[in-house]
Amino acid sequence: MEQWQEIRIPEIQKQPNKSRKTAVPVTAVSVIAIGLILLAAAAFWFFKIYRSDERKLLNGFRNLAQEIEERQILWEQAEGNAPARNRNCKIETSFNLSGEKLPVTLGVDTTILRDAEAHKLRSSTDLSVMNRKIVETELYGEDEVLMLALPDIFRQNLAFDTKRIDRQYNNSLLAEKFGRIEKGELSIDLFPEEREQTWGTPEDWENFLSDLKKNIGSSEDSARINIEKLDESVVIEVPDTVNRQYQCSQYRMIYPKEMLGSVETNGIKITIQEDLVLLTALDNNDRIIQIALDEPLEYTVEFESTRFLVKTDGSICFLGEGRSIDDIVVSMDMSMMQTEQSEGEDSLFSSLRKFLKLEDTRYEIQSNFHILYSENDTRVTTNINQLTASFGNAGDYKVTGEINLEPLQEEIEPLEGETLQVFEVTEEEYEDLEDQLRQTIKKWLRALSYLYFVN
Repeated sequence: MEQWQEIRIPEIQKQPNKSRKTAVPVTAVSVIAIGLILLAAAAFWFFKIYRSDERKLLNGFRNLAQEIEERQILWEQAEGNAPARNRNCKIETSFNLSGEKLPVTLGVDTTILRDAEAHKLRSSTDLSVMNRKIVETELYGEDEVLMLALPDIFRQNLAFDTKRIDRQYNNSLLAEKFGRIEKGELSIDLFPEEREQTWGTPEDWENFLSDLKKNIGSSEDSARINIEKLDESVVIEVPDTVNRQYQCSQYRMIYPKEMLGSVETNGIKITIQEDLVLLTALDNNDRIIQIALDEPLEYTVEFESTRFLVKTDGSICFLGEGRSIDDIVVSMDMSMMQTEQSEGEDSLFSSLRKFLKLEDTRYEIQSNFHILYSENDTRVTTNINQLTASFGNAGDYKVTGEINLEPLQEEIEPLEGETLQVFEVTEEEYEDLEDQLRQTIKKWLRALSYLYFVN
């Protein structure tokens, strides 16, 4: 009989638990994925909050404030220029005036030197007719003394104290000739106290930005500033400037009239009775390129008991490479109409209307300016492309010209020659001045008749 042999059953090796093997990687990936999602969500919301429309606009105003402050520092550090609060500067102006009822074009060229730290100022003005100079004036001020030179009329300088001019006049020979001054005190302050900064202190800008941030609200809140980003972008390209274009986002800012109210300064009261709507254009670097009125703004201006209804429309552009302000272009249209409010007999506008024999009270002004900074940021040139004023039946008048402003870099010298104290002249000195004036008038009449004959 055959013997049974042991049958060997192959041993089945235990397979590793696949589910257990993959459990660890799946858990790790899930944790990492969830963490990334949370991190991305947090970054998204942080970026959204940080780069919100309001914050972008605030950054734009902050950048603008910083640029203006840098210009102020450069001005103060310019050679020969004292701190800005002293307003030490040299100003050169050149204007041409023409009008419907002016038979000729008048030119006025002026140079002003002012050193408030040393309490000195000097100016020279040339008046020309059809490019022919007819009158030259020199003015010099020091502390409480003012001197006037009219070399084309008088050979002597005329001087007087700037305090209580009315009292000096009433006690002089001139009061006997022309009558006394009965109303008011008349004095001239040549060097009044001024602000620390020409453009405002850094604290002023911080307060402005803080107030702006605090008062930003939603469109439903009519008592706070509403900011809305417009869907369409805009390309800013300003005519008559360097050939540059700026691709910008637009923001509409609405200042409610409740926040504006009235502002009064230097005897002028401005009252805004409607919402102020501004369009602000920002480039990709959060630089403010343009601030413009979305629609014309109407407001009232009160001055010397006279009230005007003013309508203004326009824009201001800040143009440059990088973060520098190379050009500031201001375009403005403004119309001004006197309301029915009665004005005092002694008001400036009442006297002007009587002098010009105006039959109506409508005054219209249209203007266009171009302000240019020099390369070293210490010279500013303002070109008045057009300034047109209409005075009712007195006709239309147009002014064009240029204004240059730069730091003072020269000494101011007093006037030379003989000087008369105008309120202390004797009868003999007065007759001599009168004779000089008569001779000058004859010379002008001969010149005018020659111009009329030539034309």
